[in-house]
Amino acid sequence: MSERYKKRFYLAHRLYASGAPVLIESGSLLYDASSNAALCQLVFRNIQDKPIKALRAVVQCLDSRGEALEKPVDHRYLELELKREEETGRESAIVLPSAEARAFSVRLSQVSFADGEVWTDEDVEWSPLPEPPELEDFCGSAGKAESFRRRFGPDCREAPLVTEELWFCVCGAVNRSEEPRCHRCRRRRSALLSWSVNGQSAESRDGAEDDEADASPLRKPLSRRARLLLGIAAGLILAGGAAAALLLPRAPAPAPPPDERAAEYAAAAAMLEDGDYERAESAFLLLGDYEDSAARAAECRDALEKLHSAQLREGYDAAAALLETGSYREARAAFLALGDYEDSETMAREALYRKAQALFRFVTGHDLRGVCAALCTEPEGEDLFYLPRDRALELGSQGISDLQAACGKDPFRFVTQEGSERELKPLEDALAELYGSLGDYKDSAAQAELLPTLADRSDAFFALCEAGDLAAARDWLDRYTGPFDDRELWLQRLDLYLPFCGDWMLVEGDPTLLPMIGGSEDNCMAVRSAVLLREDEAVLRLLLHPEDSKGPEFTAEMDADRFYLEQGDLSYMVLITDVGNLSVAKYTGSFVISGVNYSK
Repeated sequence: MSERYKKRFYLAHRLYASGAPVLIESGSLLYDASSNAALCQLVFRNIQDKPIKALRAVVQCLDSRGEALEKPVDHRYLELELKREEETGRESAIVLPSAEARAFSVRLSQVSFADGEVWTDEDVEWSPLPEPPELEDFCGSAGKAESFRRRFGPDCREAPLVTEELWFCVCGAVNRSEEPRCHRCRRRRSALLSWSVNGQSAESRDGAEDDEADASPLRKPLSRRARLLLGIAAGLILAGGAAAALLLPRAPAPAPPPDERAAEYAAAAAMLEDGDYERAESAFLLLGDYEDSAARAAECRDALEKLHSAQLREGYDAAAALLETGSYREARAAFLALGDYEDSETMAREALYRKAQALFRFVTGHDLRGVCAALCTEPEGEDLFYLPRDRALELGSQGISDLQAACGKDPFRFVTQEGSERELKPLEDALAELYGSLGDYKDSAAQAELLPTLADRSDAFFALCEAGDLAAARDWLDRYTGPFDDRELWLQRLDLYLPFCGDWMLVEGDPTLLPMIGGSEDNCMAVRSAVLLREDEAVLRLLLHPEDSKGPEFTAEMDADRFYLEQGDLSYMVLITDVGNLSVAKYTGSFVISGVNYSK
């Protein structure tokens, strides 16, 4: 057999055309010395969900220089039931019109589906696909590759690879770019690509390699003629290799010798014994009905399913441990990587919810006026916080520790607003968005609605006004950068009533006037005053002795600059004179009886 067939050429890479439902998995050109014929064997793989019933391939014979020989061969593969990931073509061959062929080009011109639809290539370019790198090369070392397998499973055969329209999973399956999970093993693409290699994510490493590859002339798009010449050269070098056993059209393929099948069976059994279940399953399936190969293949599948279940359980427990230790973002990513295993999707939301709750407690326990943030949900990111200087001083080391506790083990750092690489929002708004991303999970919607009320810190301002501490209220309003209704009006009110507040000494007049209001005949040589702003009125309170907590109170309509007190037939009025004195007048009707002036 090895003397009859000589390999002249083979496709060095799989071929793919944009939007095609099929990969050209492999292709070989052999010369049959017995019949003096050139034979082409092609293998096609279905890479989408719809079953395929027929394929139509166009093969062009080429000479050693890449020039076309004869007319292209239009060959059809009929009566197929090709499901996703299944291959066809290994047991058939195409007799080429020229025995002088040294290479060939191939394209699929038409694919017919079981549902009656038809795909045509419309002369699109069939280009070679890059091969996924070895896992050890991808990870950087054998030890890191072993860590990768512990994380994602011992059936990881090769590193993940992403092209423009396809991505190749570690299990060997081909997936479309719009599929976030591998259709075969259900691993999540983002989890595979986020694997860290020497401090660099696999995804960014892929990008760096792509850049290097783009810069290399070997990876630049080649003309069809150039690719063919390169293929011919590779084929000629390997022409003396082992011969392939093929089936000629309408002729049965020679069965492999019994000792070959026995050797293949023994090799498959050794793979099974070593725990290489996926390769063992494939090997047993290729043996067909040889001995108990079908049962052994089923045994491999059962072992794979049990192994996968154990890996999922281990991954779930690891994700739960991350959550309990406060690694919220890593826990979320770990749960998402588990797909629909148990309640993993719910727990992924729970991870974000717990972080949001921790930050909510921090927000409600501190005055965070002017504090801005950009909160991250991805495991490789970090939270950013901006604190104005006065707010940082007020928070102190304890406040910073509280913030760190709220973030758990998720990394964060402080930035300036001008130097931030991400948009910063008021912390309450950023937290409301985090709750909003959880939708109706638990009380997330209610918490998101409550946060804007926390952003309104005006209660503190009005409490100062009602307590009569107008100087502190003015300072609060000057520093407050959030929204505040009627800010200018309140600034004017504070400016109006602040002169009434303070400590005063007698300048002239009747020192008994104020004590007489309370029924005393003592002299009042000093007064302490404060204005309390209550709803629609202002109240001027005078304390006549240092130990007093109560004293005469005079009222004014809001925004009026004169205070009054009615006591029987007597009336009292307080105002600030042109020279800044606190002046009190006692009168009846329209006649002033007496008065007194105090100066600060």
